[in-house]
Amino acid sequence: MERSGSHGDGTGGERNILDVRQIEVVYNKVQIALAGVSLAVPEGKIVAVLGPNGAGKTTMLRAISGFLPSESGKVTDGEILLDGQSIKGLQPHVVARKGVCIMPEAQAIFASLTVADNLRVMPHPAGEQSRAETVERIYTLFPRLAERKNQTAGYMSGGERKMLAMSRSLLLQPRVLMIDELSFGLAPVIVDQLIEVLAEINRTVGTSVLLVEQNAAAALSIAHRAYIIESGRVAFTGTPDQLRDNPAVRELYLGLSDQAGVKSYADVTQYRRKRRWGG
Repeated sequence: MERSGSHGDGTGGERNILDVRQIEVVYNKVQIALAGVSLAVPEGKIVAVLGPNGAGKTTMLRAISGFLPSESGKVTDGEILLDGQSIKGLQPHVVARKGVCIMPEAQAIFASLTVADNLRVMPHPAGEQSRAETVERIYTLFPRLAERKNQTAGYMSGGERKMLAMSRSLLLQPRVLMIDELSFGLAPVIVDQLIEVLAEINRTVGTSVLLVEQNAAAALSIAHRAYIIESGRVAFTGTPDQLRDNPAVRELYLGLSDQAGVKSYADVTQYRRKRRWGG
């Protein structure tokens, strides 16, 4: 497992579809949100990014997807590469056309439209799979949406809205799917279902995934590699097993050593801040 400052590609020779190299992000020209963050997403793999609230995880996704200007933020240093080509500073619709899609929050669906209409209004790039085939695949992945395809989306549960938001992203046939806090506000059983679907999408379609998540247990259950971001920097990176097996990470970051049942950073924030990394 690598400490901050010793970052390599960490992919064992695999080809990286997405490379974030030493990026710095500043808000309102003065507030540094990310200070030299680097990470890599190998093609066809799931990469998890963990960390407490305010660590810079969402800022990183916004920097990659091109949404920073709307938040008065700017990438002031570093590189963001897709297949070795820079996408830093491109507008969100251009980044999306190149194959990097950020899954919108559940609230971003059209509440007044039915499930079917929410899918119908999404663009679908030309490719090997037709729109009808993609929609059928979505209904196979999410049987609950198939059952409710004629229901108005605004009347669905939070979990169903999250399924619809993910489905809308899948219609874009992304090469890299970025997801911010998949588990937020959802019951554990729904989180488990969504995590299983995300793993199946990765396994069967080959979509690369960058998953920002506070539910460490859920994220590590499907990730091939994970990064821990703390105060705008990468603190640790390694395979899920390396993170889980390292005593200091278990205690200080995952809350797994002596606090049974703790699964998220929110549960261990105060505990972790009382301790320092011991080497």
